[in-house]
Amino acid sequence: MSVGGEIAVGVIVGVVSAFASTGLALRQYRSERWWDKKYDAYTVILNSLHSLLQDVEAEYKELNTGAEPTEEQQAERNKRYREAISEIERHISLGTFLLRHTAVEALIELKKGLKEAQNTQDFTVYLSAAEWAYWTALTRIRNTGEAELSVSRSDWMNRFRRKYFR
Repeated sequence: MSVGGEIAVGVIVGVVSAFASTGLALRQYRSERWWDKKYDAYTVILNSLHSLLQDVEAEYKELNTGAEPTEEQQAERNKRYREAISEIERHISLGTFLLRHTAVEALIELKKGLKEAQNTQDFTVYLSAAEWAYWTALTRIRNTGEAELSVSRSDWMNRFRRKYFR
């Protein structure tokens, strides 16, 4: 083979290698970006459910002690409730675009459970039903997120802590 042929082969191999490595790097980048978006979606949902659970526990405590929340506390609680439910409804609307089918089903079941809880006349029964719905959804979402993101509970919690508790 002539020197010109060897140079041509070298250039062709270099160009093909460059395109292949660039394509693989872009594929990995896109995959990592989707993973980040999915992680953020699961984290937002889990934070929302956690906030809802904290408020139910506070209401239980107030009910048992006879304490009344201040207007400011109640306004803040109502704001957190609206924001959390809004996030949950947003992810239901997004459906399986970001979340697994089982996660979306868990959110839909949560909404059904809350609607059934609101139909009760007894506030204590409502709180109990709402707490059950929140815990059930939180457990299902956490387990689905761990499976989808291929992380163990300790990995999940470490990333969560690094992101939100710096």
